[in-house]
Amino acid sequence: MLATASEVPQPPHPRWRFHCWRFHHRRFHRLSPSLEPEQVKQEEAETEDNDLDSKASSENLLFVQSSKEPQLVSKIQSMSYSKRTFLLDSIRHYLKKYLEVEPELLSIGIFNTYLQDLISIMTDSTNCLDRKFLFYFYGLILRESSENIDLKKHLLGLLDLSHQLASHREGIALAIGLASSIHFETVWSILEHFGQTRILRHSIMTSNAKSIHDVPWEWANSTALLCYGQMVVHAKNIILPWVDNITSRMVYYFNCSKYDSILKNSFLSATIMISTVLSKDPGAQNHTFKQIPDLIDCILILHTKTMHALDLLLQHFLFEHQTMEELQFILQHFEPWLMASKPHERLRAEQTALRLLQYSQENLSLNSESSLAMMGHQIALFSLLWRDKSEENRLCAQECISILIQLLTYKKPEEDHTCIHTLKQLKYLNIKISKKEVRDCSFLVKVFRKNLSVKQNTQLILTLMNGLKDHNQVRVQLALEMFSLFLHTPGLKMEQVAEVFKGMHKVLPSIKFPNVRLSLLKAIPELGRKHTQAVVEVLLSIAQPMDRQIMEMWKVMGMDRNLRKRLMTLLFLKMKTHPSGEAYGNVKDKTEMMSIEALNTMYELLYLQEFRLVIHWAFSSILLGLLTQLHYFFEMNMVDMEYVDDSLNLEYLSPFRTCLEALKGLFWTTNNWEVFAYMKLQQGWLLFERINTFQQGVTLLSRAITHYKCKTKNILNYAMKSMKKSPYERDHLVSILIITELLNSKEVPWYMFRSTIRNFLTSFLGSSNEVVRIMSLQGLGSVLLQPEKGNLLRKQLSGLIVELLHREEDTILILMNIIGEILHLLTLQGAGINSLRVAEQLFDLFDDENERIRGEAIFLYGDVIHSGGKKFEHKLKLHAFQCLVPLLFHLADSCPEVVGKTKFTFMRLAILFNWGFRKELFSTLAWREGKGAENDIFLYMVESNFGEYHLFLLQAFMYVKSPQKNLQRAAMKFIGGMLHEYFSDLCFYLNKSDMKLLTKNFEDLRRDQDPSIRKFYLNYSKDIYELSQYVS
Repeated sequence: MLATASEVPQPPHPRWRFHCWRFHHRRFHRLSPSLEPEQVKQEEAETEDNDLDSKASSENLLFVQSSKEPQLVSKIQSMSYSKRTFLLDSIRHYLKKYLEVEPELLSIGIFNTYLQDLISIMTDSTNCLDRKFLFYFYGLILRESSENIDLKKHLLGLLDLSHQLASHREGIALAIGLASSIHFETVWSILEHFGQTRILRHSIMTSNAKSIHDVPWEWANSTALLCYGQMVVHAKNIILPWVDNITSRMVYYFNCSKYDSILKNSFLSATIMISTVLSKDPGAQNHTFKQIPDLIDCILILHTKTMHALDLLLQHFLFEHQTMEELQFILQHFEPWLMASKPHERLRAEQTALRLLQYSQENLSLNSESSLAMMGHQIALFSLLWRDKSEENRLCAQECISILIQLLTYKKPEEDHTCIHTLKQLKYLNIKISKKEVRDCSFLVKVFRKNLSVKQNTQLILTLMNGLKDHNQVRVQLALEMFSLFLHTPGLKMEQVAEVFKGMHKVLPSIKFPNVRLSLLKAIPELGRKHTQAVVEVLLSIAQPMDRQIMEMWKVMGMDRNLRKRLMTLLFLKMKTHPSGEAYGNVKDKTEMMSIEALNTMYELLYLQEFRLVIHWAFSSILLGLLTQLHYFFEMNMVDMEYVDDSLNLEYLSPFRTCLEALKGLFWTTNNWEVFAYMKLQQGWLLFERINTFQQGVTLLSRAITHYKCKTKNILNYAMKSMKKSPYERDHLVSILIITELLNSKEVPWYMFRSTIRNFLTSFLGSSNEVVRIMSLQGLGSVLLQPEKGNLLRKQLSGLIVELLHREEDTILILMNIIGEILHLLTLQGAGINSLRVAEQLFDLFDDENERIRGEAIFLYGDVIHSGGKKFEHKLKLHAFQCLVPLLFHLADSCPEVVGKTKFTFMRLAILFNWGFRKELFSTLAWREGKGAENDIFLYMVESNFGEYHLFLLQAFMYVKSPQKNLQRAAMKFIGGMLHEYFSDLCFYLNKSDMKLLTKNFEDLRRDQDPSIRKFYLNYSKDIYELSQYVS
């Protein structure tokens, strides 16, 4: 297996009995400017490659082709002595001839046929070859050759090549390493000779200022270092006794050579190769190496020189631009190292920063023309090291903070006492922490509060918050503690609150520790209590549709009973605030966008359990706010006309659709689902989609609120208050429509004087809005304010009932419409006996051939059944019970409009009878279809009327001969279901007279001309017979 310097993996934890040490050669290179700028320029002119020698081979092809080495070795072994010698001479020739060729790839056509034969084994390419293959071939031939070959000649010939290019240095070292695996002692002696005659001689000559600069031999010492590393790699089985000799030569060459980046990189590469091999050799654990301390000294020299060069470079930058801004810019680049996981990496960064700060304080007078906000960020980074496990790291970080505070607070000579006081405070705290007497950071936070600007403190807080995402638990706990102290310390500004909440929004998803995340969430309500308005504004400014983190923040604040009321009040005010002037159409306006985001948030909060109580508390204001918001969207032409009910795209809802969905959700989430169902089942929500039906929508919604006693008192009071105080016509319009309808509520006389209502309505008779005037006049004429109208309306109703006996379509439809309006006006007093008479007349029309008549009769029945008053309530319920089965069958009516109206009335009766599963029944009626929905409706009805099954069965037989095939099939299904599912119950509840009637009706089906009826008879005759036997 072949290996170059770059291919030898660095062991993650090399454990040696004598020491534990690691190398990060790439990082050394990045941070190490040369000590001698002129030398760097010379090196750049002489060679373009002064990276790590190992890096030059990081992409070489040898490792990829190592599987073909056995085939290549077999080829070499079959060669004669002369052919091998010829090949070695040829390779040196090509390497010398094409030394100046810049590309690493050479044309295959330039090589002789023998060499091309070897190349063909290693690569399928016919065009070019990486020159590293030549060194590889050279080393293999030497390794596989016997003593007959002149090994010394060929090794010296190889070492006599130029050492200018990194690829040559690495290639030579690779060939030497391969040869040493078999001829170790010979190779060792050749390297000794090479060192004495070439390296040392060159070192003496270059020390003479008058000597001529010999470029080809400039880095021969680096080649030798790499050769020793490769020898250890390839001769690892016999290397232990030789390690001390090798390391002594490496240390000698390093010390006697002129330091430059190439020497440094070669030394580190060779050291890494040695450490890797020894870490994998079990024998190394029990072997004592005498030269290792000297090797470590060389590495420390490298490190010291590199860090010193970095210090000089940074100081030079700061000297050229003596401003605090330049210092801030430089320090920003230390962050990755300050937050590194390894203590020694953090320490290097801290020490470098400290030396730079000390240099700034002692030698420069830094000016500033900006706020230096990011200095707060830098101080926070050092603060996060306040409890570092390494004491040296802790002390270094504390010194950095101390000097930074002094540099930032120093402004005028007369303010020196501030710096001195701050320095004394920090030193005092450092002493106590170093003695482990204090573990909290409250004192440190006070120092920051006092000495840093608002912007610097803001950046400091944000950095601490960002530190909560760290994997280091010590730093995370420290960041949390300091962040909490900042929040509890008085003086947090409005702009800081905004930035903190934005930071929380970004940080929450990335926090690793659950307890830390919980602590951060608990801090949110406290900020909300102290800065409610700022919190609401910032949450609205960063809100996004369906943003989980934003909703979680609202949810946490909603757990605080007092805070959630303030939040809801502010949200409502934001939603109601619209831009003034003529620029209404600009939706991007800040005020408009804030209003829309408040609306979006209101919609989301409806579905949070934590806000459920406050939604109940603010129900009336939210209701009117949403209604007026809808009207505002009509005014601004912000209505999406392509709206389709129930087709919600959760990714995006327009403001208009959000408002309408929020209006629906207000009733659904506050358990006023009956109002929602009332609107849904007669398509009342669609009335809000058009401006010309908007008023009808408000009226119908108010009627539902009145009927189901949905917070009537609060809504009426708020509507009257809104009309008095609001300057906007849309508020007056919505309020008067609601007030006029609520006057029909039986609850209103119990908590409001008639005179109060009369005076209120009279005050708006002079309104500039025509609708407001008309509706105010209509309210003054209501039965509540004019009770005597009740008798007149009931008399009028009696005459209309007689007219219903006429069978002219248009007449009946007009009469039913008038009767419906009269019943509505009599809601407060009730229609008395007339309600029962109307119900009977309407029941006769359920099966009318005219679909319009039967549809309106079924629809009006739902109103009639609630209009009798307490005296006739029981009788109307009995009548309604007789209508349940017919209504159930009309859910299968052939006319879709009749089906829709039947659903509405059927649902109202279910609520009237207080069935179980009413909400589930509504969902089924509103959104489901098919056999599954039919079965569920059947079960909801039957199971909610325990003990009445036999009555349902008797009623169902009336529809078996219905001329409407849909109703006939529905009746047959129902009877079959009752016989199969409730047979035992029917046996118990049916009496003999019932059974006699049932049998007679069933036997009449036997001779019916309709085949489907006869089939029905055959299918269930056995069941009816068994039922009759049990009942008898």
